[in-house]
Amino acid sequence: MLKRIVIKLGSQVVANAADPASSRRLRNLVNQIASIHRGKAEILLVTSGAVALGRSALRMSQKLSTTEKQACAAVGQAELMHYYRRWFQSHKIISAQLLLTADDFSNRNRYLCLRATLQEMLGRRVIPIINENDPVSSEELKPIGLAGSTASSFGDNDRLSALVAAKLDADLLILVTDVDGIYTADPKTDPDAKRLTVVSDYRELQSVQSQGKSLLGRGGMTSKIEAAKIASVGGVHTMITSGLAKATLTNCVRAFGSGTPKEGKTHLKDWAGTWILPQSQAERPISKRKQWIGFSSGYRGVLTVNDGAKRALLERGASLLPSGIIAISGEFAPKDIVSLQDERGDEIGRGMVLMDSKSLTRVLGKRSQEIAEILGAQVTRPEAVHRDDLILFNEMK
Repeated sequence: MLKRIVIKLGSQVVANAADPASSRRLRNLVNQIASIHRGKAEILLVTSGAVALGRSALRMSQKLSTTEKQACAAVGQAELMHYYRRWFQSHKIISAQLLLTADDFSNRNRYLCLRATLQEMLGRRVIPIINENDPVSSEELKPIGLAGSTASSFGDNDRLSALVAAKLDADLLILVTDVDGIYTADPKTDPDAKRLTVVSDYRELQSVQSQGKSLLGRGGMTSKIEAAKIASVGGVHTMITSGLAKATLTNCVRAFGSGTPKEGKTHLKDWAGTWILPQSQAERPISKRKQWIGFSSGYRGVLTVNDGAKRALLERGASLLPSGIIAISGEFAPKDIVSLQDERGDEIGRGMVLMDSKSLTRVLGKRSQEIAEILGAQVTRPEAVHRDDLILFNEMK
C-alpha cells in the first residue's frame, strides 16, 4: 500500500501555466494528485516552472543571466503558487509552499527542523509544494549523489525531489517529464533506442547515454538518473514517466499497487515509463544519519587521500587520519560534510570532518602524536574524519 509519494513535475510539463494548453495539462495533473490524495496517500509535490512562468510574465528572452533567472523565479513562483493554491482549493485540499536551499539539507539541525515541519503538515493532510529557493541560491552547488557523479548542482528539482523522498521515507518517487522513461540512447536521434521498463539495480543506469538538458529546465535525463540513484539507495521506488500522457499519475499508482515488477515487466499494459527498484536495505542497511552524510545537498571541501589511507578506509574500516591526507581544498568548519577523493580524483566517500580547514591544513600529513603539539587545546581528537561519521560508496554496491 502506498503511504507516502513524492511527485516531481518538470519544467517541460508545467511550462507556462498562463498558456491555455499548459494550464489544462497542469490542472489535469493537479486533479490526479487530488484523486490520489483522497485515497489516503500522503503527497509531497516538487515543482519546476517558476523561471519559465516568470520569464513569460516579464517578457524576457530565452537567454538569461543568473540574476535575470533569479528575478524570473521570484515573479514566477508567486504566479505558480496562485494556480496550485486555486486548483487544490477546488478539491478542498490545503497546500503549503516551501522554498529550500542547499543549507536546509547540508546543515543537520536545519534538516531535522525541515523534516519535522514536513511530517507535521503531512499529518494534517496538507500537500507541501516544494521548490528550490532560486532567488537566494546564487552559488552553484557541489555534486551530490554517488561516486562518479558529474552533476554540478542540486539546482534542478530532480535531485531535490530524490532527497525529499529518501529523507522523508517515501514509498514512491514519480518524476514527471516530457518523455516516457529512460532510453538506452536519445530516441530523438537514435532509431534503435529502447526504453528501459524496469531497472532492478541502479548501477545498470551507468552505461545509459544521458547527456543534454531541457530547454526550459536546468535538468535533463542525467539529473533524473542521479535522482533515481539517490532514491534507490534511500530505499525508494522511482518511476519516470511522461506528463503529456493521460492519467499518467494514476496509472503509476495503479502499477505500483499491482505489485513489484519481475523479469523486466510491469503488470499493467496501460502504464508507460521506467521503474527503478530500490536497493535492498535488508541486505546492506544504511542508517538515516549516514544517508544524510552521503546525500546531503553537497560538500564544503575535498580531502585527497593517499593510496594507503584509501586501502585502510575501504578494506579495514578505519577512520581517516591527517597522516593519510595529501591535499585539501575548500573552506569548512568542524561538522561540515567533505568529499573524500583518491589521488586520481575519484570520489570514494563523504564524511563529517572534525577540524576546520585551517587547522587541518596545519597538520596535513602529520601523525597523531604530532597533532597535539601543533594544535594544542584546539583539538581533542586526532582523526580528520571518524569512521562513525563516514560513508563509503563501496558500502552501497
